[in-house]
Amino acid sequence: MKAIQQCLPNVPSISSSTSGSLEIQIQRYNDEQGTLKGQNCQLCKNKGYIMILDEGYTALKPCDCQKKRETRGIVEKSGMKKLIQDYTFETYDSKAMWQRIIKEKALAFIHDQGHWFFIGGQVGAGKTHICTAIVNELMNLGNQ
Repeated sequence: MKAIQQCLPNVPSISSSTSGSLEIQIQRYNDEQGTLKGQNCQLCKNKGYIMILDEGYTALKPCDCQKKRETRGIVEKSGMKKLIQDYTFETYDSKAMWQRIIKEKALAFIHDQGHWFFIGGQVGAGKTHICTAIVNELMNLGNQ
């Protein structure tokens, strides 16, 4: 436990004191602003963890934003950060009917991931753009 405390210096020590003081301790920790960058999380306030009461003790629970932060970090290291930012559903050119159909199918795939998504076509058809938009949206939903 001491090793965890050293890695997370702003985490109050775990104790089993009265529930009133534990609730104050939990509230104080959860209200404190963290320093993590890359995403603004209202739940953990950019600390990556949320303090909870677990069988009379305080405990840290990883925030759901951790998965998103990890995935975004992988994208950044891969060199695809700019591509992910630029190739979105909003920027996909869907003037022609076939482009609108592709976009509709891609959006449907995001909400029904039990199936495959395949797109083929000539150079410049927007395959990379639409697939990158799918990946971006799946990451926003917390998928890795």
